Amino acid sequence: MMIPDLLTLRRLDGRLSLAEGTTVPGKGQARAWTLAFVDDARIEQACFELLSADERERAGRFAAANAYRHFVQTRAALRLLLGQCLDRAPEALAFDYGAYGKPVLKEGGRLHFNIAHSGGYAMLALADGVDVGADIEQCRLTSDMDALAALVFSACEHEAWLSLAPQARMRAFFESWTAKEAVVKAVGRGLGLSLPEVELGTAMEGAPDDGFRMKAAGLGECRVFRVQAPEGYAASLALWGQGSTMGSDPVRGLTP
Repeated sequence: MMIPDLLTLRRLDGRLSLAEGTTVPGKGQARAWTLAFVDDARIEQACFELLSADERERAGRFAAANAYRHFVQTRAALRLLLGQCLDRAPEALAFDYGAYGKPVLKEGGRLHFNIAHSGGYAMLALADGVDVGADIEQCRLTSDMDALAALVFSACEHEAWLSLAPQARMRAFFESWTAKEAVVKAVGRGLGLSLPEVELGTAMEGAPDDGFRMKAAGLGECRVFRVQAPEGYAASLALWGQGSTMGSDPVRGLTP
C-alpha cells in the first residue's frame, strides 16, 4: 500500500507555503500527498491569490463555503507542489485541458499530476513520464448503495461484491470506486469511459503491496495502488503508460 506524505498549508512572512518539502519523482515514479483542509480565512485568501484568473472565476461560482474551500486550497497546494518540483513561481504556472477536461501543465515536460478531494481531505499525485490518476472518497453508508453498485460494477464484480459479508460491503465499494475513478482519470477519458468498462475483476478485498492491474476498456491496463487514507476514507492511485514502475521508498512508491 502506498503511504502518502502529509501536506500542511501555512503562511510564512505573509506568503503561502507548504510545511512539507518535496522532490521531483524519479524516472517512471510517482508520489502522493494528503492535504487536510483548514478553516482559516487568512490561509484561504493567500490560496486564492495564487490562482489564475480563470481559477478565481471558477472559485467564485461555488455557492457552498466548503466547495469553495476545497477547490481553492487544493489548487493552491497543487501549484506550490509543482512550483517546487519545476523551480517556478507557483502563481506563474499555466494549464491546458484535454478533450475530456483533464488538466495538464503547459511546458511541464515529463511531469504529470492529478488531484481529488472528498470530505475534509484532498489527495494530490505527481508522476514522471507516465499518466497518473488519483481518487479519494469518504466512506459512508447510503440508502442506494446496492443500486450504485449495480451501476458501477461489471457483472462479475457485482457478483463478487454481493458475496461479501454485509458489513464488508461499504469499505469494498469505496475501495473499488476509487480504484476505478483513478484509472478513468489516469487515461484522461472522464465521463467518456463508464465505470463498468474499467475491470477490477474479483479482487474486491485487499490488494498486493506492489499494486494490481486493471483493464480500461480498449485503452490497455493501468497499474493501481491502494493509498493509505485517513480513518473513514478510501483512496487509490493509477499509473498509465510506458515505464509505469514505482520507486523502492514506500513513502514515494512501491517496487513491482
